[in-house]
Amino acid sequence: MDKINTTTTKRAIIAATFASLLYIGQSSAAVISVFTDQALWESAVGNFTIETFDDSLLNREISVTSTAGDHSVSSGVFNGLVFEDDTVALDTNWSFTGPILAFGGNWDLSPGSPGTGLEIALHSPDDFFLVAGRPDIANTYTGGFWGILSDTPFNAIQILSGDSGIENYTLDNLVYSKIQVPEPNSLLLLALGLIGLLSFGGPFIKNKERKLRI
Repeated sequence: MDKINTTTTKRAIIAATFASLLYIGQSSAAVISVFTDQALWESAVGNFTIETFDDSLLNREISVTSTAGDHSVSSGVFNGLVFEDDTVALDTNWSFTGPILAFGGNWDLSPGSPGTGLEIALHSPDDFFLVAGRPDIANTYTGGFWGILSDTPFNAIQILSGDSGIENYTLDNLVYSKIQVPEPNSLLLLALGLIGLLSFGGPFIKNKERKLRI
């Protein structure tokens, strides 16, 4: 009986490991750290990539859209606008081809009259989470650094108005940290290996038990 229970336990462990592979990277909560010192952000993040906005061509893994229809790259910075009232919210959305863990840049919210500040929301294929509250980036920023580091991967950043009203802003030296994910073929091979181990384990243990009885 003990041997049968041990075999069942081994099979359960293998099955649980295989199941966890199917849900790798998913999380229902995120711990997010906010940085206003770029040197500290770089130290915490390690490797990162920078988009300097030297021209209108963005890094190939980045794309940006705006529901306000008012964004551009000029004079070495990204120019954006967000707006919110009781009936509509116009935002800017940055998307990445793969998951990232960190994002930041030099923000200037002084263009035009002082606005409402900016709220930052992070999105992953399976979840959505706000960074802190309203606003995350105050309307007093005039080129200083603001960035975040998350323990949960995300692949899109939504920039919204910090409150009802309008905010014009510029963003320079956008920085982000990509994470390496296993190739699909590697995960498939590992999964197949576990399935094979699960299938082979039963007959092997039964044969071993027969030999022990002889």
